[in-house]
Amino acid sequence: MAGSTACLYRHATATNVLLLKNRAVNFYNKQVFYTFGSMKYLFKPLFIALVFAHVCFAQDSKSTSVVSWVNKGSYRYIPKQTFSDSVTTVTGSTTDESRELHLSWLSACTDGMFKMYITPEQIFLTTSHSNATPNRILWAIDIDPSKFDYIVDGFKQTDDLSTKVDDTQFPKSWANKRPADSTLRRFCESELDHQVSQSFEFINSLLPKRVAKINFPAVADLHKVRSKLFGAQFVKKPMANAKK
Repeated sequence: MAGSTACLYRHATATNVLLLKNRAVNFYNKQVFYTFGSMKYLFKPLFIALVFAHVCFAQDSKSTSVVSWVNKGSYRYIPKQTFSDSVTTVTGSTTDESRELHLSWLSACTDGMFKMYITPEQIFLTTSHSNATPNRILWAIDIDPSKFDYIVDGFKQTDDLSTKVDDTQFPKSWANKRPADSTLRRFCESELDHQVSQSFEFINSLLPKRVAKINFPAVADLHKVRSKLFGAQFVKKPMANAKK
């Protein structure tokens, strides 16, 4: 089984807040206002994600290794060394990804969404963003390839996959009073644990009774190691020839 680990919010020790005056910020078509004294400021969930990401990005100065996923033609395989302390980035050549299933859910905690990919050999979790925030891979676990076809059939028979995992929105009460940093961190950790558990339960529910369920790791164990940058955009491009 590959390293089942993630950083995400565990190492966050402080959360900064971006206060922008007289500027409307729209997050999923909703504006959130904070009032301090007689002045109104705007709070942008993106900045929370960036603060948490900053902590996750904080790597040892010697940690500069880049590993490549294994291109299986129709899906990617995440190497076991991906989550070692010396690795910062996972990248590789593009693939058609036709044999990669995924569950996804929106999360205010990451200013985007989480995507759980299911391939013939693995299940792995990443963040996904429609903005400049870089994607990250949180963990990857190996599965028995014989179970994949059952999962594919189950996906095809499921009318609305988006209902299988709950989205995350901040409590409405936070619009009037900013929560303590520790409260925010615990909230986001709890939400992600719940969502991952929902995903695991759904995947196992797709397997016939005669087939052994996937032995997923404890959700709490998925917080132990830092996440890594993830995406084909991190492939180093060859340098252009210098002009004579």
